[in-house]
Amino acid sequence: MTTKLSYEGDDIFPERQSRDDMKASNATCLIWGADLTSTNRRRQVRHELREHAIAAFAATRAHATLRHLIVAYRCALHLRDRVQITAYSESRRIHADLELKRARDIDVIMIDVTGLVDNHLAEQRFNELAVRRAGVAGYAAISWNDIRHQSIQVASAQDIV
Repeated sequence: MTTKLSYEGDDIFPERQSRDDMKASNATCLIWGADLTSTNRRRQVRHELREHAIAAFAATRAHATLRHLIVAYRCALHLRDRVQITAYSESRRIHADLELKRARDIDVIMIDVTGLVDNHLAEQRFNELAVRRAGVAGYAAISWNDIRHQSIQVASAQDIV
């Protein structure tokens, strides 16, 4: 099986999303970008993250071979801790919904990429995950710091412990 990345949602990885082939059909790993930096209010940023999670869930319909859904988001620095709680609950909800809909396991991982400056390393981490089977972590909410020196799969597995 060929592994493909598909970048959709907000333009938080601009040099990757500018290429036409980055919205691949039948991707094994869908990376949904969510730019939450336009608001500084807790309630509003949590609501926007939920809306992005719903949109990412809807986008999975176009990818029959999907094994991993990543919602990568950026937010104001002072809201990061609050948003991570919402990210964790949304990843759990979307994971359960995908299992019910698809009758198979699809990992759902929310990643706070606030402060990310190395898009090349981020793409490397996404590609590492795309070749792995789903089901090790199921769902997780991690940050860029968690995956800077280890794979997304390892960081996600540590998140459930």
